[in-house]
Amino acid sequence: MKTVLFFIYIGSVLFIFGQEKANLKVMIMDFKKNPKSNETIIFQSEDKTIKVQGISNKNGNFSIALPGGHTYDI
Repeated sequence: MKTVLFFIYIGSVLFIFGQEKANLKVMIMDFKKNPKSNETIIFQSEDKTIKVQGISNKNGNFSIALPGGHTYDI
C-alpha cells in the first residue's frame, strides 16, 4: 500500500453549494515531495450519487471539475 500526500488547490472548501461546478487543480506527491504519476484520486459525493476520478500525469498533477451542490469525500 502506498502512502500518498496530495494537495488540493480550490477557491473554496469542498462544500460546493450554490455553484454549477468547481474546478480543482490537484497535485499528488509523496512525503519527500516527489511527484507521483499514474495515481488515481476519486471524489465521491457523500450521498453516493456522483463519483468523479482523476489520474495524475508525470508531474503528479491533474485538473478536474466537480458538479456543485454536493459535499465530497476523497
